[in-house]
Amino acid sequence: MIEKTTESGALEVVYLADAEPHARGAAKSSADLRSCLILHALFSGSLIIGDSQSLNNPYFRRLVSLEEALPAGEVSVPRDIARLLQHGNLRIARRAGQTLRLIRDEHAARGVENVPDASYAELLETMTDTHAVFWDRAEVEGAFKAGVLERLEAVRSETPNPARLAVYEAASQWAEEQPVLLYKALRDWMSTYATSHTASFDLSAALRQIELQTSASYQRALPKALEAGVAKARQHSDIMPAARVRTVLEVNGLPGVLLDNHLLAKLPAEAFFGLAEEPARDALVGEFRKIRCGLPSDVDVLRSAAEEFAALMSEVFDAVFRGVGGTPWDRLQGRRRLMRLRLEEDLGSGRLAAALEANWEKTSARAALAYRVAGAPVPDEADGSPTETKAVDTRDRLVTAA
Repeated sequence: MIEKTTESGALEVVYLADAEPHARGAAKSSADLRSCLILHALFSGSLIIGDSQSLNNPYFRRLVSLEEALPAGEVSVPRDIARLLQHGNLRIARRAGQTLRLIRDEHAARGVENVPDASYAELLETMTDTHAVFWDRAEVEGAFKAGVLERLEAVRSETPNPARLAVYEAASQWAEEQPVLLYKALRDWMSTYATSHTASFDLSAALRQIELQTSASYQRALPKALEAGVAKARQHSDIMPAARVRTVLEVNGLPGVLLDNHLLAKLPAEAFFGLAEEPARDALVGEFRKIRCGLPSDVDVLRSAAEEFAALMSEVFDAVFRGVGGTPWDRLQGRRRLMRLRLEEDLGSGRLAAALEANWEKTSARAALAYRVAGAPVPDEADGSPTETKAVDTRDRLVTAA
């Protein structure tokens, strides 16, 4: 577990689960990934990203190293995430006993996708070594395999379709036989299975479901070992049943620039550091952490911290982008963007959930983020239906228990 405390107690430690390029709801551009990183870093004491993701996610690499080429047409954003790594606001979770160069070389030997040049791994090592978080490889690999088998068993128990059931059983048997189950190895098995069997809708649907369950297990294995919260795109099954929800607090009319995806992607690291030192931010993060851990929130502190921090964000954005001009400043001069804070309780389980939600239209030109935090679901509701396949919105962010 990572220790980081203030006078008010432990600050939130959050693992960014969907920095894996294959993850459900993963960002599809460096700009979207940067806005996501900044948002979660603002609302956590330490934001954690896995060693594989820090190496093999090309969008992340472009935010860290100026040596990484930008594709033609990609939105230009500050490439200064290295500063967050150097200051420890963003930390790499690294397998114990291995350098990033060794991990990179192992990935290259196994044919992992998007492996970087050795020079990038060495550069990242120098940036992050002071603040690295280490994890036990056997523990995390064991948790991943157990999670995959458990999820496949749940899928099998809900599957009346014989064609799909045969695929799930084959995957479970193969995974069970592996001394060490690796994500890439399972993806390779699925590819081989697909090419060696007659194509059909049921085969495609079953393999897609295996991919979803594998990804979900992968996203949770490491944060469980680190005792960290999980940041991800919200899924349909994460939504509390409306009939059981009681509104505990609702605050409307808050300045909402911090949920502007375009502006947050362009907020420079220097402005982030100033905001990260604000007492209102620490208070807000502290209340969000209580909610994630299943503890009661101080409603008055939550309200006042949200009001103060939202106002500070508005002032900082105005000061930063006034001098920049162009599209960011134009966006700030348009219709005033407001957001609301909601705190809700699930009357069935007692689970709390808080949300910062924009009240402007979510068009592609003015896409808004949402930030949510929720306590862990009760055991029989965890992850909802194992066969859920509904689309997710990468900008609808949720932090919850692993």
